[in-house]
Amino acid sequence: MPKLIDADRLLQYLNEQAEAWRPTQSYYQLKGVIDQVESGTFDPTPVQPDTPKIAPEDGVYHKRYKASGTVKRLSDSHMRALVEWHDGASPSYVSINSLVKIKDVEVIPNGD
Repeated sequence: MPKLIDADRLLQYLNEQAEAWRPTQSYYQLKGVIDQVESGTFDPTPVQPDTPKIAPEDGVYHKRYKASGTVKRLSDSHMRALVEWHDGASPSYVSINSLVKIKDVEVIPNGD
């Protein structure tokens, strides 16, 4: 787990150190670090929204395309699912975030 630090306190410390080292090479090196901290280079990664808990063989509903299907497998990242669609469309990988898990999917044959 990465440590979170107070960037303002760090910047205050680095600026004090830079002034103490002015005009040596260390001053310019510290100014480079200060620029990186100020530009957000070391900001923590934002928290991602919770992804639905979907597993193979779960019934799902696509939010945008209003289609239901069954998850056949998950990608290695678990961010995409291969879905076999109940309307006969070719199976395809879609974002997990575009799916809603449904408890019981009943496929009603259309008589073909």
